Amino acid sequence: MTTTTVATNEKSKTKAPKKRAANDSPKVWRSIQAMQRNFAHRRLRRLGAATKENRRADRAQRAAARGQMPNNQERPNRGILVWSMLWLLIASGGLVLGGLVDLSGAADTISDFIDSYTNQYNVIVQERPGYCERHARLGAMVDHAWDQVLNQPDALERLELALDNTTFNAIALIGSSGVGKSHTARLLREKFPWPENVKTVAWEDTNALALITSILSHLKLCGRNLILIDNMTPKDIRYIPYINGLIRTHPEIANGTANKPNKKYVTIVYIISLNRMLPDEEFEAQKLAVQKLINTHLINYNAMERPQVEDCIRRTARVEGMELTRDQVVDIIYSIDYINAGCKPVRAKVLMYGTPTNQKP
Repeated sequence: MTTTTVATNEKSKTKAPKKRAANDSPKVWRSIQAMQRNFAHRRLRRLGAATKENRRADRAQRAAARGQMPNNQERPNRGILVWSMLWLLIASGGLVLGGLVDLSGAADTISDFIDSYTNQYNVIVQERPGYCERHARLGAMVDHAWDQVLNQPDALERLELALDNTTFNAIALIGSSGVGKSHTARLLREKFPWPENVKTVAWEDTNALALITSILSHLKLCGRNLILIDNMTPKDIRYIPYINGLIRTHPEIANGTANKPNKKYVTIVYIISLNRMLPDEEFEAQKLAVQKLINTHLINYNAMERPQVEDCIRRTARVEGMELTRDQVVDIIYSIDYINAGCKPVRAKVLMYGTPTNQKP
Protein backbone atom coordinates (compact mmCIF):
# COMPACT_ATOMS: atom_id res chain seq x y z
CA MET A 1 0.00 0.00 0.00
CA THR A 2 2.82 2.36 0.79
CA THR A 3 4.61 1.77 -2.47
CA THR A 4 1.53 2.32 -4.53
CA THR A 5 0.77 5.59 -2.83
CA VAL A 6 4.25 6.90 -3.44
CA ALA A 7 4.16 5.91 -7.06
CA THR A 8 0.87 7.63 -7.49
CA ASN A 9 2.17 10.80 -5.87
CA GLU A 10 5.30 10.77 -7.97
CA LYS A 11 3.23 10.27 -11.09
CA SER A 12 0.97 13.14 -10.16
CA LYS A 13 4.04 15.28 -9.54
CA THR A 14 5.40 14.55 -12.97
CA LYS A 15 2.08 15.23 -14.76
CA ALA A 16 1.23 18.50 -12.98
CA PRO A 17 3.90 20.61 -14.67
CA LYS A 18 2.78 19.30 -18.07
CA LYS A 19 -0.81 20.36 -17.26
CA ARG A 20 0.27 23.87 -16.27
CA ALA A 21 2.41 24.15 -19.40
CA ALA A 22 -0.52 23.05 -21.52
CA ASN A 23 -2.77 25.64 -19.88
CA ASP A 24 -0.23 28.50 -20.21
CA SER A 25 0.85 27.88 -23.82
CA PRO A 26 -2.15 29.68 -25.49
CA LYS A 27 -1.49 32.85 -23.45
CA VAL A 28 2.14 32.84 -24.33
CA TRP A 29 1.34 32.26 -27.95
CA ARG A 30 -1.18 35.09 -28.04
CA SER A 31 1.38 37.43 -26.45
CA ILE A 32 3.92 36.49 -29.07
CA GLN A 33 1.39 37.09 -31.83
CA ALA A 34 0.45 40.53 -30.38
CA MET A 35 4.13 41.52 -30.21
CA GLN A 36 4.58 40.44 -33.81
CA ARG A 37 1.55 42.46 -34.94
CA ASN A 38 2.71 45.58 -33.06
CA PHE A 39 6.15 45.26 -34.54
CA ALA A 40 4.65 44.87 -38.02
CA HIS A 41 2.39 47.90 -37.52
CA ARG A 42 5.24 50.07 -36.33
CA ARG A 43 7.33 49.01 -39.28
CA LEU A 44 4.50 49.77 -41.69
CA ARG A 45 3.98 53.21 -40.11
CA ARG A 46 7.67 53.96 -40.43
CA LEU A 47 7.63 52.83 -44.00
CA GLY A 48 4.47 54.87 -44.69
CA ALA A 49 5.97 57.99 -43.09
CA ALA A 50 9.12 57.55 -45.08
CA THR A 51 7.05 57.08 -48.22
CA LYS A 52 5.05 60.25 -47.51
CA GLU A 53 8.23 62.21 -46.87
CA ASN A 54 9.65 60.87 -50.11
CA ARG A 55 6.50 61.82 -52.01
CA ARG A 56 6.46 65.27 -50.39
CA ALA A 57 10.10 65.78 -51.24
CA ASP A 58 9.44 64.67 -54.81
CA ARG A 59 6.56 67.11 -55.16
CA ALA A 60 8.62 69.93 -53.72
CA GLN A 61 11.45 69.13 -56.11
CA ARG A 62 9.12 69.07 -59.12
CA ALA A 63 7.44 72.32 -58.02
CA ALA A 64 10.84 73.99 -57.60
CA ALA A 65 11.78 72.84 -61.09
CA ARG A 66 8.60 74.48 -62.44
CA GLY A 67 9.24 77.66 -60.45
CA GLN A 68 6.20 77.14 -58.17
CA MET A 69 5.79 77.14 -54.42
CA PRO A 70 5.58 73.66 -52.83
CA ASN A 71 2.17 72.48 -51.76
CA ASN A 72 3.18 72.36 -48.12
CA GLN A 73 3.83 76.11 -48.25
CA GLU A 74 0.54 76.93 -49.95
CA ARG A 75 -1.68 75.12 -47.49
CA PRO A 76 -1.36 77.57 -44.57
CA ASN A 77 -2.54 80.43 -46.83
CA ARG A 78 -5.46 78.41 -48.10
CA GLY A 79 -6.29 77.42 -44.55
CA ILE A 80 -6.38 81.03 -43.40
CA LEU A 81 -8.59 81.93 -46.34
CA VAL A 82 -10.97 79.06 -45.65
CA TRP A 83 -11.24 79.93 -41.96
CA SER A 84 -11.78 83.60 -42.76
CA MET A 85 -14.58 82.73 -45.16
CA LEU A 86 -16.06 80.37 -42.60
CA TRP A 87 -16.10 83.02 -39.89
CA LEU A 88 -17.62 85.51 -42.33
CA LEU A 89 -20.38 83.06 -43.17
CA ILE A 90 -20.99 82.41 -39.48
CA ALA A 91 -21.20 86.14 -38.75
CA SER A 92 -23.50 86.73 -41.72
CA GLY A 93 -25.68 83.83 -40.71
CA GLY A 94 -25.88 85.21 -37.20
CA LEU A 95 -27.00 88.58 -38.51
CA VAL A 96 -29.67 86.96 -40.67
CA LEU A 97 -30.87 84.80 -37.84
CA GLY A 98 -30.96 87.87 -35.63
CA GLY A 99 -33.64 89.30 -37.90
CA LEU A 100 -35.60 86.05 -38.05
CA VAL A 101 -35.35 84.63 -34.56
CA ASP A 102 -36.80 86.52 -31.60
CA LEU A 103 -34.55 85.46 -28.75
CA SER A 104 -34.51 87.72 -25.71
CA GLY A 105 -30.76 87.72 -25.18
CA ALA A 106 -29.22 86.80 -28.54
CA ALA A 107 -31.50 89.04 -30.62
CA ASP A 108 -30.74 92.07 -28.44
CA THR A 109 -27.01 91.42 -28.69
CA ILE A 110 -27.14 91.08 -32.46
CA SER A 111 -29.34 94.19 -32.75
CA ASP A 112 -26.89 96.20 -30.63
CA PHE A 113 -24.02 94.98 -32.81
CA ILE A 114 -25.84 96.01 -35.99
CA ASP A 115 -26.68 99.45 -34.57
CA SER A 116 -23.10 100.00 -33.44
CA TYR A 117 -21.73 98.90 -36.81
CA THR A 118 -24.21 101.18 -38.64
CA ASN A 119 -23.22 104.14 -36.48
CA GLN A 120 -19.54 103.57 -37.22
CA TYR A 121 -20.33 103.26 -40.93
CA ASN A 122 -22.22 106.57 -40.93
CA VAL A 123 -19.39 108.30 -39.09
CA ILE A 124 -16.89 107.09 -41.72
CA VAL A 125 -19.11 107.95 -44.70
CA GLN A 126 -20.02 111.42 -43.41
CA GLU A 127 -16.44 112.12 -42.25
CA ARG A 128 -17.78 113.64 -39.03
CA PRO A 129 -16.63 112.06 -35.73
CA GLY A 130 -19.78 113.10 -33.84
CA TYR A 131 -22.21 112.53 -36.69
CA CYS A 132 -24.49 110.16 -34.78
CA GLU A 133 -24.69 112.28 -31.64
CA ARG A 134 -28.07 113.85 -30.93
CA HIS A 135 -26.92 117.21 -29.61
CA ALA A 136 -27.75 119.10 -32.80
CA ARG A 137 -30.45 121.72 -32.20
CA LEU A 138 -33.32 121.07 -34.60
CA GLY A 139 -34.81 124.50 -33.99
CA ALA A 140 -31.87 125.96 -35.90
CA MET A 141 -33.45 124.65 -39.11
CA VAL A 142 -36.09 127.36 -38.82
CA ASP A 143 -33.43 130.04 -39.35
CA HIS A 144 -33.56 129.27 -43.05
CA ALA A 145 -37.35 129.61 -43.11
CA TRP A 146 -37.44 133.17 -41.75
CA ASP A 147 -36.18 134.54 -45.07
CA GLN A 148 -38.29 132.30 -47.30
CA VAL A 149 -41.66 131.88 -45.56
CA LEU A 150 -43.20 135.32 -45.54
CA ASN A 151 -45.43 136.92 -42.91
CA GLN A 152 -45.60 133.89 -40.61
CA PRO A 153 -43.56 135.03 -37.57
CA ASP A 154 -45.82 133.43 -34.95
CA ALA A 155 -45.92 130.10 -36.75
CA LEU A 156 -42.15 129.96 -37.23
CA GLU A 157 -41.47 130.89 -33.63
CA ARG A 158 -43.76 128.16 -32.32
CA LEU A 159 -42.20 125.68 -34.75
CA GLU A 160 -38.71 126.50 -33.51
CA LEU A 161 -39.73 125.82 -29.91
CA ALA A 162 -41.44 122.55 -30.87
CA LEU A 163 -38.43 121.25 -32.78
CA ASP A 164 -36.13 121.88 -29.81
CA ASN A 165 -37.98 119.17 -27.89
CA THR A 166 -35.42 116.34 -27.68
CA THR A 167 -37.88 113.45 -27.08
CA PHE A 168 -40.77 112.17 -29.19
CA ASN A 169 -42.29 115.11 -30.99
CA ALA A 170 -45.51 115.45 -33.01
CA ILE A 171 -46.02 118.70 -34.90
CA ALA A 172 -48.94 119.78 -37.12
CA LEU A 173 -48.54 122.57 -39.67
CA ILE A 174 -52.08 123.92 -40.21
CA GLY A 175 -53.31 126.42 -42.77
CA SER A 176 -54.99 126.99 -46.09
CA SER A 177 -53.28 126.46 -49.42
CA GLY A 178 -50.30 128.63 -50.34
CA VAL A 179 -49.44 130.02 -46.88
CA GLY A 180 -46.02 128.31 -46.61
CA LYS A 181 -46.65 124.95 -44.93
CA SER A 182 -45.18 122.77 -47.67
CA HIS A 183 -42.31 125.19 -48.20
CA THR A 184 -41.48 124.99 -44.49
CA ALA A 185 -41.56 121.19 -44.63
CA ARG A 186 -39.26 121.24 -47.66
CA LEU A 187 -36.74 123.39 -45.77
CA LEU A 188 -36.87 120.99 -42.80
CA ARG A 189 -36.13 118.09 -45.13
CA GLU A 190 -33.22 119.91 -46.78
CA LYS A 191 -31.65 121.18 -43.54
CA PHE A 192 -32.15 118.13 -41.32
CA PRO A 193 -28.74 117.18 -39.81
CA TRP A 194 -29.20 113.48 -40.72
CA PRO A 195 -30.54 113.53 -44.31
CA GLU A 196 -30.66 109.73 -44.65
CA ASN A 197 -33.08 109.62 -41.68
CA VAL A 198 -35.79 111.72 -43.39
CA LYS A 199 -38.87 109.94 -44.73
CA THR A 200 -41.74 111.63 -46.62
CA VAL A 201 -45.22 110.12 -46.93
CA ALA A 202 -48.00 111.43 -49.17
CA TRP A 203 -51.19 110.79 -47.21
CA GLU A 204 -53.26 110.54 -50.40
CA ASP A 205 -51.57 107.21 -51.04
CA THR A 206 -53.88 104.33 -50.05
CA ASN A 207 -50.97 102.51 -48.40
CA ALA A 208 -49.87 105.54 -46.35
CA LEU A 209 -50.75 104.03 -42.97
CA ALA A 210 -48.96 100.76 -43.76
CA LEU A 211 -45.95 102.71 -45.01
CA ILE A 212 -45.79 104.71 -41.77
CA THR A 213 -45.91 101.49 -39.75
CA SER A 214 -43.04 100.09 -41.81
CA ILE A 215 -41.00 103.28 -41.35
CA LEU A 216 -41.43 103.10 -37.58
CA SER A 217 -40.01 99.58 -37.63
CA HIS A 218 -36.86 100.72 -39.46
CA LEU A 219 -35.86 103.90 -37.63
CA LYS A 220 -32.15 104.72 -37.34
CA LEU A 221 -30.27 104.79 -34.04
CA CYS A 222 -27.74 107.24 -35.49
CA GLY A 223 -28.91 110.78 -34.73
CA ARG A 224 -32.66 111.41 -34.94
CA ASN A 225 -35.42 110.57 -37.40
CA LEU A 226 -37.81 112.89 -39.22
CA ILE A 227 -41.11 111.77 -40.79
CA LEU A 228 -43.05 114.25 -42.95
CA ILE A 229 -46.68 113.39 -43.74
CA ASP A 230 -48.05 115.71 -46.43
CA ASN A 231 -51.45 116.26 -48.08
CA MET A 232 -53.58 115.64 -45.00
CA THR A 233 -57.01 117.27 -44.69
CA PRO A 234 -59.28 117.87 -41.67
CA LYS A 235 -61.11 114.59 -42.38
CA ASP A 236 -57.79 112.74 -41.92
CA ILE A 237 -57.03 114.07 -38.45
CA ARG A 238 -58.72 111.08 -36.83
CA TYR A 239 -55.64 109.05 -37.77
CA ILE A 240 -53.20 111.37 -35.99
CA PRO A 241 -53.92 110.15 -32.42
CA TYR A 242 -53.56 106.58 -33.65
CA ILE A 243 -50.17 107.29 -35.24
CA ASN A 244 -49.01 109.19 -32.15
CA GLY A 245 -50.08 106.31 -29.94
CA LEU A 246 -48.31 103.82 -32.21
CA ILE A 247 -45.10 105.80 -31.83
CA ARG A 248 -45.43 106.20 -28.07
CA THR A 249 -45.97 102.49 -27.51
CA HIS A 250 -43.14 101.42 -29.81
CA PRO A 251 -40.52 99.75 -27.56
CA GLU A 252 -37.50 101.07 -29.45
CA ILE A 253 -38.52 104.75 -29.44
CA ALA A 254 -37.60 107.09 -26.57
CA ASN A 255 -40.67 108.68 -25.00
CA GLY A 256 -40.78 111.45 -22.45
CA THR A 257 -37.14 111.21 -21.32
CA ALA A 258 -34.03 112.33 -23.16
CA ASN A 259 -30.51 110.87 -23.10
CA LYS A 260 -31.38 107.24 -23.76
CA PRO A 261 -28.46 106.01 -25.89
CA ASN A 262 -30.12 102.69 -26.77
CA LYS A 263 -33.41 104.28 -27.86
CA LYS A 264 -34.37 105.87 -31.18
CA TYR A 265 -35.61 109.44 -31.50
CA VAL A 266 -38.25 110.57 -33.99
CA THR A 267 -40.01 113.81 -34.91
CA ILE A 268 -43.15 113.54 -37.00
CA VAL A 269 -44.62 116.52 -38.87
CA TYR A 270 -48.18 116.50 -40.23
CA ILE A 271 -49.00 119.02 -42.99
CA ILE A 272 -52.76 119.70 -42.84
CA SER A 273 -54.42 121.83 -45.51
CA LEU A 274 -57.66 123.65 -44.74
CA ASN A 275 -60.15 124.14 -47.57
CA ARG A 276 -60.64 127.90 -47.78
CA MET A 277 -63.17 127.52 -50.61
CA LEU A 278 -65.77 126.19 -48.18
CA PRO A 279 -68.39 128.55 -46.76
CA ASP A 280 -67.14 130.52 -43.76
CA GLU A 281 -69.09 128.42 -41.24
CA GLU A 282 -67.73 125.14 -42.54
CA PHE A 283 -64.23 126.55 -42.79
CA GLU A 284 -64.31 127.68 -39.16
CA ALA A 285 -65.73 124.27 -38.14
CA GLN A 286 -62.90 122.33 -39.74
CA LYS A 287 -60.36 124.74 -38.31
CA LEU A 288 -61.83 124.25 -34.83
CA ALA A 289 -61.76 120.44 -35.22
CA VAL A 290 -58.04 120.51 -35.97
CA GLN A 291 -57.38 122.63 -32.88
CA LYS A 292 -58.69 119.78 -30.69
CA LEU A 293 -55.75 117.52 -31.47
CA ILE A 294 -53.94 116.40 -28.32
CA ASN A 295 -50.29 115.47 -27.74
CA THR A 296 -49.40 117.48 -30.85
CA HIS A 297 -47.78 120.89 -31.27
CA LEU A 298 -50.22 122.95 -33.37
CA ILE A 299 -48.56 125.47 -35.70
CA ASN A 300 -51.22 127.71 -37.27
CA TYR A 301 -50.31 129.64 -40.41
CA ASN A 302 -52.04 132.93 -41.13
CA ALA A 303 -54.22 133.27 -44.20
CA MET A 304 -52.82 135.31 -47.06
CA GLU A 305 -54.02 138.89 -47.36
CA ARG A 306 -53.22 141.53 -49.98
CA PRO A 307 -50.07 142.93 -48.26
CA GLN A 308 -48.65 139.40 -47.84
CA VAL A 309 -49.43 138.57 -51.48
CA GLU A 310 -47.64 141.71 -52.67
CA ASP A 311 -44.59 140.76 -50.59
CA CYS A 312 -44.71 137.28 -52.10
CA ILE A 313 -44.80 138.72 -55.64
CA ARG A 314 -41.82 141.00 -55.11
CA ARG A 315 -39.77 138.30 -53.42
CA THR A 316 -40.54 135.79 -56.18
CA ALA A 317 -39.46 138.39 -58.78
CA ARG A 318 -36.10 138.80 -56.99
CA VAL A 319 -35.55 135.06 -56.81
CA GLU A 320 -36.39 134.59 -60.51
CA GLY A 321 -34.36 137.64 -61.62
CA MET A 322 -37.37 139.48 -63.03
CA GLU A 323 -38.31 143.16 -63.10
CA LEU A 324 -41.93 144.21 -62.41
CA THR A 325 -43.53 147.61 -62.57
CA ARG A 326 -46.07 148.75 -60.02
CA ASP A 327 -48.90 148.24 -62.48
CA GLN A 328 -47.73 144.71 -63.22
CA VAL A 329 -47.73 143.87 -59.49
CA VAL A 330 -51.30 145.12 -59.20
CA ASP A 331 -52.35 143.15 -62.27
CA ILE A 332 -50.91 139.96 -60.76
CA ILE A 333 -52.75 140.56 -57.48
CA TYR A 334 -56.08 140.91 -59.27
CA SER A 335 -55.42 137.96 -61.58
CA ILE A 336 -55.01 135.33 -58.85
CA ASP A 337 -57.32 133.96 -56.17
CA TYR A 338 -54.92 134.51 -53.28
CA ILE A 339 -57.62 133.94 -50.66
CA ASN A 340 -57.97 130.29 -51.67
CA ALA A 341 -54.65 129.63 -53.42
CA GLY A 342 -52.33 131.88 -51.43
CA CYS A 343 -48.91 132.42 -52.98
CA LYS A 344 -48.84 129.28 -55.11
CA PRO A 345 -49.86 130.82 -58.48
CA VAL A 346 -47.56 133.82 -58.04
CA ARG A 347 -44.45 132.35 -59.70
CA ALA A 348 -46.22 131.58 -62.97
CA LYS A 349 -47.64 135.10 -63.08
CA VAL A 350 -44.27 136.70 -62.33
CA LEU A 351 -42.64 134.80 -65.19
CA MET A 352 -45.49 135.86 -67.48
CA TYR A 353 -45.57 139.57 -66.62
CA GLY A 354 -41.95 140.30 -65.70
CA THR A 355 -38.88 141.22 -67.74
CA PRO A 356 -35.57 139.43 -67.10
CA THR A 357 -33.11 141.70 -65.33
CA ASN A 358 -30.27 140.95 -67.75
CA GLN A 359 -32.44 142.15 -70.66
CA LYS A 360 -33.23 145.50 -69.08
CA PRO A 361 -31.80 148.32 -71.30
